[in-house]
This record gives sequence, structure tokens and C-alpha cells, in this order.
Amino acid sequence: MSLSTASTFVRLTPGSSTRSRVDLVCGVLVVTALAFIPMGLAWPTVSDSGTVLGVDDVQPVRDSMWLLIMLTAVLGPLNVGAQATAVLMLVREKAAGVAAWGAALMIVGCVMEAVGLAGFASAYFYPADPAISHDAANQVYDAIAADHLHLLVFQLPGHLLLTVGVVTQSVALFRAHVVPRWVPSLTMTILLTYAFPGSGVLGLVSVVPMTAGCLAVAYYTRRRFSALSRSAADPNTSGQR
Repeated sequence: MSLSTASTFVRLTPGSSTRSRVDLVCGVLVVTALAFIPMGLAWPTVSDSGTVLGVDDVQPVRDSMWLLIMLTAVLGPLNVGAQATAVLMLVREKAAGVAAWGAALMIVGCVMEAVGLAGFASAYFYPADPAISHDAANQVYDAIAADHLHLLVFQLPGHLLLTVGVVTQSVALFRAHVVPRWVPSLTMTILLTYAFPGSGVLGLVSVVPMTAGCLAVAYYTRRRFSALSRSAADPNTSGQR
């Protein structure tokens, strides 16, 4: 075993604290990814009575709509951060720079989208309060409909940045050859969200493959570090490196 090979092996061999961090990242990735399936199915059906939402459309689902949007705003950054970190753990050498740029775009994008989602939830939640008169609430919704730009100024650019980041990390996984090619193919299904938003039964078209991609990334990240741990524990294996 050469000196350079030995130093590389020591650098990549995880200690107990590293394994704990890997387990935490993979656990968060799996739990949050799976959570989006029932959340999407539980998404309330808004009876859109016209070209814009009114108080009669939102008030019956006011509480559940706010809860699910805020859960998405909280779990989204956790999921994206865990996925970005897991890919960085997988892509350690070839295409590592590409993966790092993808992670940065993903994190910035998901934070922007979360801020936008929280603002969106608040904008529709408070005017639908039964204590507010029907006419006053509809005036607020009319004002929202007349100026969607301010409402979506963080949400849409954030989702675009997130998409670019995920695609960039998928390219890094293709180039690094550290996972089967179907894994980054699944993560790139985030592109389906532009045609099938992740709510209702139809939303499963995008949510299910994205969830499968997250589970695959978590599995291969955990397997990679488990293999390194076993190699470190086996003197015969480490001596052959």
C-alpha cells in the first residue's frame, strides 16, 4: 500500500462520530421524503368557484391548508439539505465541485421557497378568519389576485433554483459513477413537478419517483460508509489497499 493510498484510505474511513452523522442525514432524508406522500394525498381540495380564490373557497379548508403548507415549508428544507449533504458524501472526488455547486443552489432555493410558502399560507389564512367580514376578506383576495408577483417573488424563483441544484447534483452522480444510473435519473424527476404539482392523487406522478430517489440516495450513502467501516475493521482488507 503506497503512502498516497494509505492517506486516502485514512481520510475516507469514517469514525464513530462520522457514522452517527451519516445515520442522522440518511434518517432525516428517508423520514421527510416518505412524509410528503401522505401530505400530498391529504392536501385539501379547494372548490375554486371562479377565476380567483374567494373566502368561500378557502374558509372550509382554512386550517388544514395552512397546516400542510407550513409543514411543507419546514420539512422541505430538511429534506433538501439532507439530500444535498448525502450526495456530497457520495461524490468525494470526481465531480465533487459540481456536486458542491448543486448543493449550494439547492439550499438557497429551498430556503427561498420555504419563505414564499409561509407567506402564501399566511396571505390566505388570515383573511379567511370567520371574525372578518365576508366582503373585507374577498377584497384582500382580490388584491392578491391582482398582484401575484409579490406573493410568489420568493416561491417560484426558489423552486427554479432548487430544480437547477437537484439537476446539477444528478449530473455529478452520473459523472462520479458512485451509484447506479437509475438513482440520479430518479432525482431528476423533480422536473415533473412543473407538470404535476405534488398534491392529490395526480401529484403522486411526481412525488413517488422523487421519494424513491431520496430513499436510493440514502441507501447508497449509508452502504458506502458501512463498507468503509467494515474495511477499516478488517486488517486484511485495509492491508490490501
